[in-house]
Amino acid sequence: MDFNRTEQILNSGTFELHLDNKTLVCSSGFLNLLGINSASSVSKWNDVIRFIHRDHIKHFKFLIEKLKENHENFSEKLSWKTKEGEVISLITIGEYVEKDQGDQLFFVVQKQRSLDIDLKKKKLLQTVIERAKDGVLITEAEPSSAEGRKVVYVNPAFTQLTGYTADDIIGKTPKILQGPRTDPKTIEEMSTALNAWKPCEVSLINYRKNGEEFWMKLSMTPVADENGWFTHWVAIERDATQSVYRDLNNQLLAEISNIFGQSDHCKDALQQMTEKILEFGNFSIAEVWVPNQETKIFT
Repeated sequence: MDFNRTEQILNSGTFELHLDNKTLVCSSGFLNLLGINSASSVSKWNDVIRFIHRDHIKHFKFLIEKLKENHENFSEKLSWKTKEGEVISLITIGEYVEKDQGDQLFFVVQKQRSLDIDLKKKKLLQTVIERAKDGVLITEAEPSSAEGRKVVYVNPAFTQLTGYTADDIIGKTPKILQGPRTDPKTIEEMSTALNAWKPCEVSLINYRKNGEEFWMKLSMTPVADENGWFTHWVAIERDATQSVYRDLNNQLLAEISNIFGQSDHCKDALQQMTEKILEFGNFSIAEVWVPNQETKIFT
C-alpha cells in the first residue's frame, strides 16, 4: 500500500521542516485536510502557522521551541483552520529527527473530529445489533486461512438461534453450522456470491449446537469502508423452519393432488404418493391405510 493511500485511510497527513535550509515539505494528506489545492501555498514555515487557530498559535510556538531546543517530542489536540476557514480538531504529533543530511522537525496530523463521530456511530450500531431480534454474524472479508472466512462477531440473538456462544464460534468458520442435510448446491450458490462480492439471500438447513436441525433464512452482504474497500461480510439470520415447512407442505399437497388427478389406478397413485412422502420427509418407511368398503376396516 502506498503512502498516499495510507494517509487517506487514516484521515491523516504529514509535514516536515528541514532546519538547515528552512525547507518545508507537505504531504498530499496534509494539504487535503486543510483544503489546500497547491503545495506552493504552504512553502514556508509561516504558511503553516497561519493555518493554526489563533487560540492555539501561542501554545504551538511554545511546543516548537521546546522541540527545537530540547528535542522534546509532543502529541497534542490542536485546533486548525482549513483554507475555507472551517475549524477542525487535529491530533498533532511533533518529533525531532536527526539525519546525516540535516536535522528536521517531523509532524503528523490526524483528524480527530471524524474519529469521534465514527466512534459514536460504531457505539450506536453496536447497540442496535446487540438488541436485534435476528441473529447477526460477521466474518472476515477474505479467508485468512484454508478453512475459510473466520467469524469475528455474533450478537446475542445468534446465540439464542443456534446455541453457539461468541466464545464457541469466534475464530471458527460458519461451516460449524452445516451438517448432513445442508444442501451442497445452496453452499455453492453462497460461495459464488462471496467470491463475486455480491449480496446473497438463501434458505438452507443448518444445525444447532445440540444437533437439532432447523431451516435458516440467511441474507449476506459485503461491507466496505469509506474508501470502498471490503472489510467484512455481515449475515442476518432467522429461523425459517415454520414458514419453510408450511410452503413445503403446500407444495406436497399440490403434488399429491396432481398425482391422483393424472393416475387412472388408485394403487399406482398411492404408490407414487408414498414415494413422494418418503422423499419429502426423508423418511425410511411410509404406510398408507385405506378402508375396506365391505368390512369397514382399514387395511
